[in-house]
Amino acid sequence: MSITLTRVPLDLTRSGTRRKLASEQVMHAVIAAATDAGVERRVLWRIDGEAAQRTLYVVSPGVPDTSRLSQELLVNEDAIESRAYQPLLDSLSSGQEFRFRLRANPIINKYREGRDQRSARIPLVGLEAQLGWLERQAERHGFQLARSRMGQPEVLLHGQENMQFSKQNGRLVTIRAVVFEGILKVTDAELFRSALVSGIGPAKAYGCGLLTLAPVSGLNNDV
Repeated sequence: MSITLTRVPLDLTRSGTRRKLASEQVMHAVIAAATDAGVERRVLWRIDGEAAQRTLYVVSPGVPDTSRLSQELLVNEDAIESRAYQPLLDSLSSGQEFRFRLRANPIINKYREGRDQRSARIPLVGLEAQLGWLERQAERHGFQLARSRMGQPEVLLHGQENMQFSKQNGRLVTIRAVVFEGILKVTDAELFRSALVSGIGPAKAYGCGLLTLAPVSGLNNDV
């Protein structure tokens, strides 16, 4: 099934829209219902923007149910735009440079003592730790970050947000999201394609992991 990028303009002057956006769990349910998301159908999403005007981006197999998105998020259905993602994926090659944006949940896994020996996800805090996480992800996913003359990654970090909620099984979920923006170079096109479709890092169901691209020069529209 073809991959689709969908852009949904959101109007936060509407109280119903604000209520939906106030909960990542609610938004996850809305998007899952509109895309038939599941274990075999990974769906990525992110909300960009400030103040009353926001934009929801969704990368999904097939075209989402725009009627359902319109009804749930109080959006004019004609304003929802979907386009095929495959032309971009097919055009990727090593050496290409793009501006990028990624809202992610940087973590490390630490094993807890006890009988179950399960690992715990520990959120990373601080610029150095979060940039280090992004550099490790870049190496795994077929790209590298642009660097300054001093050798430092030229990446802007902003939009840090802490979220905490309980799942149906009672497990407490903690997410410390941050937005990364900068310039990257593709080093392995196949790995990079996979990152665009499958996402980067944990908490993908809750608005993290979607990497979007734009030309290095020109308008700010994501591609």
